Amino acid sequence: MAGVGTSMLGSVLLFTVVLSLQEVYRGKLASSELFLFSAGLLYEMSKIS
Repeated sequence: MAGVGTSMLGSVLLFTVVLSLQEVYRGKLASSELFLFSAGLLYEMSKIS
C-alpha cells in the first residue's frame, strides 16, 4: 500500500507543478495541458511496469 500512496503523492505534486507553470505561461495553456496529459500517461505506464 505504500507504493500506492507514493504514486498518488507524485501525481498530486506533478499536477501542482503543471498548474503553477500554467499560471506563469498563460499564453501556452494548451501546450501545458498536453504536457500534463503526456506526463500523467508516462507516469501511469512507469507505475505498471
